[in-house]
Amino acid sequence: MPRIGRYTYPAISLDEAIAFTKVLHEKCGGEARRDTFSDAIKKRGGRFNIIVGALRDWGLVRAERGRVIMTELAKRILLGITPEEREAAKCEAARKVQLFVEVTERYPEGATEEQFTLFLRDNSGAELEEIREKSPKAYKIYSSVLKYLKPTIRPSVPTIKPEVVETVRRPSIPVEVLPEGVDMVVISREYGRWYVKDLMSVEVVLKLAEALKKKYESRKSTQK
Repeated sequence: MPRIGRYTYPAISLDEAIAFTKVLHEKCGGEARRDTFSDAIKKRGGRFNIIVGALRDWGLVRAERGRVIMTELAKRILLGITPEEREAAKCEAARKVQLFVEVTERYPEGATEEQFTLFLRDNSGAELEEIREKSPKAYKIYSSVLKYLKPTIRPSVPTIKPEVVETVRRPSIPVEVLPEGVDMVVISREYGRWYVKDLMSVEVVLKLAEALKKKYESRKSTQK
């Protein structure tokens, strides 16, 4: 795999890698000898080795005992039930590359080519000549997966719905027309109706209220 100082990165884009993995799935059943897979994708020699290395870098295949085998991650990308599941798997593949993860941590919304190069200058440990030579290719691969690297999970903002004021139609209560000189009518189930029209009637109502208060206090103490 290509290297810049302490960082490595895949030699081909994720989309290209997925296309080669799809061939492995459709023509080889997801697993094949290296020479069989080489024939299937029509790549040989050094170029074939570079492609297999890139597929491994993206987490799409394992290379074991002369065989190339699809990973579970690759299966989720190609065979995921929902678009969301397939997209999430691509995001996972994009984050297999440590260089791209660290650049994203520094520039969450994406780095420009200049910012990418400066990041390599400050963090890779490579000589400037090497960085200037290799950075454009690394940036091209980084740019191809930027949409999968950008933060996609943000705090959910509750939808504020306009307040709905319900008008409740209440049954109309007949209002008694008070006789002349009467300020209030007090109605008691136990004691009947009292017309409040002077000081004496007010005192009667107060005594009535006090009697009712004692009655209910006595009932409450009995229930304890």
